[in-house]
Amino acid sequence: MLRSAQDSVAPRNGDVVLRIQGATKIYASLSGSATALLPVTSEIHAGEFVSLVGPSGCGKTTLLKMCAGLIAPSAGHITFADTGNSIAPGKFGFVFQAPALLPWRTVLSNVVLPADILGLDRGAALERARALLASVRLTGSEGKYPRELSGGMQQRAAIARALLHDPDILFMDEPFGALDAMTREDLNMELQRISQNQHKTVLFVTHDIEEAVLLSDRVFALSAGPGRLVETIDITLPRPRSLSVKGSPEFTQAVARIRALLNREEAQP
Repeated sequence: MLRSAQDSVAPRNGDVVLRIQGATKIYASLSGSATALLPVTSEIHAGEFVSLVGPSGCGKTTLLKMCAGLIAPSAGHITFADTGNSIAPGKFGFVFQAPALLPWRTVLSNVVLPADILGLDRGAALERARALLASVRLTGSEGKYPRELSGGMQQRAAIARALLHDPDILFMDEPFGALDAMTREDLNMELQRISQNQHKTVLFVTHDIEEAVLLSDRVFALSAGPGRLVETIDITLPRPRSLSVKGSPEFTQAVARIRALLNREEAQP
């Protein structure tokens, strides 16, 4: 099902956890200013998996970082739950494209890092870290250093770290973009399992339309820069999803419609 951007604030099943109202970003430079993102208005609901797709430079990461409160909108605002304020640091986890593990800390020590930053009980944090490492199939790697892990294992550790403080929202910026295809598919399934089992709200940036359709409840399609929210696409494939769903007519149709939409936007002058 396709929905226009104007309809993207239609009620969902869960409570609203992020309310985006006219969020715009303009970057200043020595030569003047550049608009990265035109006003975006939408809502993200508890337990939803929402992906942002669009061409390079369309403002996907900018919107993600504004939602996380890492950068401020130039106009409009983004508020968390019913607080009327931006999301607090302890309420979200962030997974970057590169795992960004500290090379001098062991895997276990890297995963408990949010507890050190937020001043959480270290004993409880260590217990949760071990449980999270088991959930991402890294039992036995607690004492290893990042250099001793494969790229996929490092990203698993980064996901465990982002979940350590039980955040309300998980922000993910192309977390699997640098991985080989088989590892990426494996982590897609791992992420789906974690998000469903732990009832996490996820906002996920990707260039891969198939990945977005596989994982998401909704996909936000952004135009070429300056980015604007063109369409919100509902993905109604039943869960849990396996990789075999990629062969279904519903999956193929959703991918084709999003691709055609983005191609149409890029073709416009």
